[in-house]
Amino acid sequence: MAHQQQGTSNISYREVNDDVIKSMTETGRGFYLVLAVCIVGLALTFGLPWAYQIYVGQGVTGLQSPEYWGLYLTNFVFWIGISHSGTLLSAILFITQTPWRRSIYRSAEAMTFFSVVTAATMVFIHMGRPWNFYWPFPYPNQREMWTNFQSPLMFDVFAIGTYSTSSFLFLYFGSIPDLAAVRDRVTGWRKRFYGALALGWRGTDREWHLLQKAYTFCAVFIIPLAVSVHSIVSWDFASSKIPGLNKTIFAPYFVIGAIYSGTAGIITLMVILRRALKFEKYITKVHFDKLGMLLVVMSLLWTYVNVTEVFTGWYANTSYENEALKYRMFTTPSAYL
Repeated sequence: MAHQQQGTSNISYREVNDDVIKSMTETGRGFYLVLAVCIVGLALTFGLPWAYQIYVGQGVTGLQSPEYWGLYLTNFVFWIGISHSGTLLSAILFITQTPWRRSIYRSAEAMTFFSVVTAATMVFIHMGRPWNFYWPFPYPNQREMWTNFQSPLMFDVFAIGTYSTSSFLFLYFGSIPDLAAVRDRVTGWRKRFYGALALGWRGTDREWHLLQKAYTFCAVFIIPLAVSVHSIVSWDFASSKIPGLNKTIFAPYFVIGAIYSGTAGIITLMVILRRALKFEKYITKVHFDKLGMLLVVMSLLWTYVNVTEVFTGWYANTSYENEALKYRMFTTPSAYL
């Protein structure tokens, strides 16, 4: 919040703080109307269907042999992919000291964290009986069952757990000075709340030095971690024996797709924030041009790996690969995609 950015050098730090804090503390009828619509929409599109699924059973989702993945784990992969570009892009731009990063990095990091939380929610719902969520945990029990640590899904647990923790710390460390700025400008319960989150930040040279070291460490750590996490998610499919899935290109395929969809998510989020909060002087056309160029590059790479996946199966010229390819391209209801 307290940084000037490319193309806005004539804007003072105080003006930046005023505009951002105003968007957090002043709400009108539009805010409560949108909030009410979101709550009602969430109840109708999430609460009621989930309650119906719990009452009837998971058969309503179309889960059957051999389609054990189903809708929820497909959404899980999607949200994990969305989460990648936020923190990954922010970390890369921070290390390269790119000036235009300052207007978008906090929102991108927040998008990452909440996307990971949403992905974890998909797994929770996929269990079918969420009140027994503790059953997979390794603890002595009467069922004579134990966690299979050799399962590829265990890789997801550790990888995503590490990634979500690192993303939260990366977001939180960078937010401490901003939380302190809000603390000094509000009163009542908000002052106590933001004061607790700011951890007594006063902006001394020593505090800035320690924060810079911690933030840099998180940025360097997150870049290879983000790549490895979605590679591990891809191995859930690539390590199976199902024709069309057991391919070595899946790791870069998933990583490129994750960055592609995540970049599109950042652009969408920036458009909404720019219009809703009237941040036109902070989120400028420069940011959309840079993100748009990144999106074009990732779309070309995405096209390349898609074509490579098809041609790899075609060149193998085995009956099961050929049939799987024909089914996906001509028979399945989503073949036109």
